[in-house]
Amino acid sequence: MKYLLMITLVISVCLAGSPGWSSKAYVTDSLTIGLRAEPNIENNSIDFLSSGQMIEVLDMQGDWSHIQYEKEGQGTQSGWILSRYLMSRLPWEIQANSIKENNTRLVKELEETKKELKEAAHRADIVETKLNKLTAELQESEDEYTALKEESFDYIRLKTAYEAMKNNVDHLTKENETLNASQMNRWIMTGALILLCGLLLGLLLGRQEKKRKTYY
Repeated sequence: MKYLLMITLVISVCLAGSPGWSSKAYVTDSLTIGLRAEPNIENNSIDFLSSGQMIEVLDMQGDWSHIQYEKEGQGTQSGWILSRYLMSRLPWEIQANSIKENNTRLVKELEETKKELKEAAHRADIVETKLNKLTAELQESEDEYTALKEESFDYIRLKTAYEAMKNNVDHLTKENETLNASQMNRWIMTGALILLCGLLLGLLLGRQEKKRKTYY
């Protein structure tokens, strides 16, 4: 506190009596400060400033600072306040509240992010389940295609073998029919030859029999 007071006094000496001097400041932490009409403690307080109140320093005289600020519903107010009750940094309470609000915001964002991640993980599980199902169906289709392809190959092979056997059977049937017809012809020719030989033999025997009768 003494160090802050020394800095304030040095600033006061340097800037005392400078026309048009103005800067931003805050009422120091955890205090309620009286605002006076003149820069002395004999004057009664015309207002009270709470810790963290932002003000504008217009001028400085000794230990006093001439300030102005905005008061809700009453516009711009001005007066004198002891310089030692002012500081340039943001009050700890305001900083703490800001950090708290920021932390609350971050916690909310974290919860939303967790929720989004959970939903994304759920969607990923659904997609993975569908993918596994489609993969299984694809494998089943490939197996069916392979089996059908093998069956088709067997069918073509069997069909080729059947057509070859059918052609062979047709050829053998025709050959058999030709052989049967040839054999039938041979049997007919043989029978006709036997019949002809029988007739010739009968004629010869008949002639010999007539000659014999004539001889007798």
